[in-house]
Amino acid sequence: MRRFFWGESNEDEKINWVAWENISRPKKAGGLGISRLKDINEALLLKWSWRLKKENNSLWKRVVRGIHRSKNNWRSLPLASNSSRCWTEIVKMGDRNTSDGRKYNSLFYGIVGDGKTLRFWIDLWIGDEPLKDAFPILFRLEKCKDVLIMKRVNLSGEVKNLKWDWRRAPTTQQEVSELFGILNLIYDYSWDSGSHSWKWLGDDQGCFTVASAKRLISSSRNYGEFFKMKWNGWIPLKCNVMAWRAEQDRLPTRMELTKRGMVLQDSLCPLCADNPETSGHLFTACLFATEVWARIASWCKLAPIFAFEVRDLIILPKHLKMRKQESRTFHGIVLTTLWLEQPITAAMDVVGSLNFNDTELTLGLPGETRKLVSKRRFSDMVDLKLGRTDQLDTECSVVTKSPPSKERVVGWPPVNSYRKNVTKSSCKYIKVAVDGAPYLRKVDLEMYTSYQQLLCAFEDLFSCFTIRNVLNEKKLVDLVNGIEYVPT
Repeated sequence: MRRFFWGESNEDEKINWVAWENISRPKKAGGLGISRLKDINEALLLKWSWRLKKENNSLWKRVVRGIHRSKNNWRSLPLASNSSRCWTEIVKMGDRNTSDGRKYNSLFYGIVGDGKTLRFWIDLWIGDEPLKDAFPILFRLEKCKDVLIMKRVNLSGEVKNLKWDWRRAPTTQQEVSELFGILNLIYDYSWDSGSHSWKWLGDDQGCFTVASAKRLISSSRNYGEFFKMKWNGWIPLKCNVMAWRAEQDRLPTRMELTKRGMVLQDSLCPLCADNPETSGHLFTACLFATEVWARIASWCKLAPIFAFEVRDLIILPKHLKMRKQESRTFHGIVLTTLWLEQPITAAMDVVGSLNFNDTELTLGLPGETRKLVSKRRFSDMVDLKLGRTDQLDTECSVVTKSPPSKERVVGWPPVNSYRKNVTKSSCKYIKVAVDGAPYLRKVDLEMYTSYQQLLCAFEDLFSCFTIRNVLNEKKLVDLVNGIEYVPT
């Protein structure tokens, strides 16, 4: 199961990111709800106890009782001294205690009918425990320990007549006290006529199932403090699991990989390169993440989203005034966004290993020699407006760069494109991006006669940006946070 969950094989070993104890927890206890084989095995052992009580006329039940029944054995399930280990484990499982201190055998409750099958002292049919455990002194005085109910209680309409068979009459104070207690218990009990039946108290339906027994066994453990994540059935399961791992900081971030002995060049976030890459930073503190949440808030018409850890994002829908369906939808959006953000860091690692100058697409034809000019700062632009250009001339420089090698140049459209072959003489297509924003558009340079016309066309292509005049120059400005971008 571990190999299936983490993708291991006989040839490749993978990192086990989360302890198996946490994975096998129920979802209500902060786990994934994956069953443990031990719990399933114990639930199947209880199933044999249930079958022994339900299947009255079965051959195997008569064989078991014939082998294990003895004179001084008054267990709920018979057990001989020389029993096999298999049957011994079945009996011991019924004697184990649940989380509330009750034995599992006490969850098999008999519904009295005619009283011809249930045992008066040994089977649980009245109260919270068998009468042999509730009144042990009277049980020692009983001659026939496995006597049936019909032998001790006789019904005449609504009148109950009790017939006792003691070794001696109860005389001591404790014996008399227990006798009055059992009389009050029986006289207050009302049972139906007909055949008897069994009820499983571990489930509301009253019928034993392995699933209900497994839930009861797993709930008896003490899981300590945990965060209970609300799972969203509207989105794929992988998104829920992704958010569950992110909340525990169990994702393959650089910090976690370093902790596990992997040698990396650095542990900084590949998106911002300012702080170590952790799950909390990647999804909440990184500039890229804050921009994503700002756009989601703007799209959903919500107040700005502020989160300090992944848990804040998961429980965010609880604190918003939304209808139930809207809250569920927004919760699904948050969990899906967490799942979509994580692969971006892997892509940034690949991009970081390439020569960005050779792969960058600019406003120019592929292979054309390009000039790189250092960007002007805002203070330099103010000096230029006021006529102070003495320092600006020394800071700005022009650098020529040789064209990339032929095999690294990628034209647009692709070489085998039908559109390119037809419009080759009349069109010049290039890819256009806005520096810092993850958007790409295709532009035909032959359609524009000036840079200003091309810049105005960008406003239509990139609908989330607008053009503003800044010191007699037009710039693309993000409407959400006012960040300026440069077309490349």
